[in-house]
Amino acid sequence: MSRRYSDMTSSVNQLRDTAQKQLRATRVGNAIAASAAALNHRDQQTTHRLLEESIEAQREQTRQIVGELRTIDKSINAFAQKTEEQLEDLKHINFAQWRDGVGRDYYYNYRPQAKKYLENFENLSNAWLRVVSARMVDVVQEFPQWKEQHWRSDALHTGVFIDPPKLEAPPVDKELPPQKVPDGVAGFAMIIGPSVVIMILAAILVPIIGGIGGALTQGSVSSDVQSKFDSLAEEYPEFVENQEDLIPEFYDASEAQMLLNEGCTAETMQEDLDRASSKGAELDPAAFPQDPAGVERYCSTRTDVLEAARDMESQASQGVNKFASISVAVLGLAFVIACILPFLIAYLRRTMRQKRREVEQQNQAAIEAWRQRAEQSKVEFQQRNEQAREEAFEKFQQVLGVRLNKNLGTLWADTSTRNMAQTLSSIIENELRRPPVVEELPEVGKLRINPQIPTVLGKALVSTK
Repeated sequence: MSRRYSDMTSSVNQLRDTAQKQLRATRVGNAIAASAAALNHRDQQTTHRLLEESIEAQREQTRQIVGELRTIDKSINAFAQKTEEQLEDLKHINFAQWRDGVGRDYYYNYRPQAKKYLENFENLSNAWLRVVSARMVDVVQEFPQWKEQHWRSDALHTGVFIDPPKLEAPPVDKELPPQKVPDGVAGFAMIIGPSVVIMILAAILVPIIGGIGGALTQGSVSSDVQSKFDSLAEEYPEFVENQEDLIPEFYDASEAQMLLNEGCTAETMQEDLDRASSKGAELDPAAFPQDPAGVERYCSTRTDVLEAARDMESQASQGVNKFASISVAVLGLAFVIACILPFLIAYLRRTMRQKRREVEQQNQAAIEAWRQRAEQSKVEFQQRNEQAREEAFEKFQQVLGVRLNKNLGTLWADTSTRNMAQTLSSIIENELRRPPVVEELPEVGKLRINPQIPTVLGKALVSTK
């Protein structure tokens, strides 16, 4: 025992030493990991700082380069501006030298004539435009005389040359079917409400129907039995008056049938009389004779009473079962109707929604078709009106006698006059950059009117000189 204890002690000590060694190793490992993490963090901080310093140095270098580029750009712009100014000055100096030398005759003789020619050309062009404008007013006033028959009289003022088409009346929307079952909580109540009402009414009416049926059955059976007992009472009143004491007690039709099956004999009659006497009934012995005729009369009446009681119990039970079956059938029918009715109402609501959606789609399709027809009619009208406007503009130019284009301002002059004006204008505009050769200068002629312009416009232009 001591050896085992010493072995256990040594094992525990070994385990403790091993655990302490593992703990020291874990602590050393954690310390090494913490040192490595600290060194790694320091290296990352150093790298981040060096990276920021490098980026900042690059930014500073970039700013310096941009500044130098801007300085160079300013220097280039200043040099270009100075060079341009020097070239402009040199151009004027060269022109002044040319003007006072070789180009003296051009500048002091030919140039004034050319400018006078261009001035007269411009004046006649302005006068020509005024003449054309006045003639255009006259042509506009004469529009009813030269317009086409299908053009509107106010077409030049409104821009509408033909009568617009009559607008088709928008279609009348079809009446939407009534939505008898609304949406939301009200619709849900209308779907579920009838079923709840039916089940409540069924729960109320079923007991009432059962009670009424039982009462009716009981009343019917009681009246039949009572009439039978009345006839028996007339035949054998002593027995009927004491039947409860004579006949053994029974509770249903089956027990009554058992008594009938047992039969009736003189011994049975004696047992009934003894039973009645034990209950304290006072019987008249003369009413219950023991002879065969008396026994037969007693047994016959006893059998009729038991059969009447049996029939009453049976009919009452059948009536109750019948009305119970009717109640169950009514309750089942109410349950079936209550289950089917929500689906039927939901189906009707979906059907009405579908019909409303179909009518809405038909109304929308009719409106869309009407819009398309109106848009098509509008496009066709615009096309025909634009065609009529172009025809009117063409006829307006025919009546006016000249084409209204970019050459209208110089249309009064013949070709040689227009060419001369263009040549002289080009010479004067380029005299600084490219001085003309005096020997190649064209002779400044006279202004000539285009013989192809209408006589009315030509006479009006001549009268303005």
